[in-house]
Amino acid sequence: MAITILLESLEGQQRERDLVKKLFVHLWAEKVLSDKDIKAGMILTSEQLEDVVLDNPSAPKHFGDLIGKLILSDVIEFGFLVDVLKKTEDTFLKRQVYDSALRAVKSGPNAQSVLSQQAILDECERLLAST
Repeated sequence: MAITILLESLEGQQRERDLVKKLFVHLWAEKVLSDKDIKAGMILTSEQLEDVVLDNPSAPKHFGDLIGKLILSDVIEFGFLVDVLKKTEDTFLKRQVYDSALRAVKSGPNAQSVLSQQAILDECERLLAST
């Protein structure tokens, strides 16, 4: 279920992507979806990103933005971004996802506490540099 919602939201307008974020937060808070369900959907999406980008060149940016917003909502932890980057094969797409996720995190009220996790930032940068 999460993968279908994620893929559809990447092709929608900003309003629809915001609603998907709210839906995930709500379903997670109500224990309808677990963080494992959401993470599994995100990993599958990251693995399919090269195909998705053919129809929607903005998909990596939208995906990264969603990841950042879910991190800020405490649905997923910041370290999960490392897992997403590992599963995203294309270097350019990987960079777009990372930059958008970071931009979203930086816009949040608890940005400093998230961004103080230097080991995670270093691992992300290492993954971006190694490919």
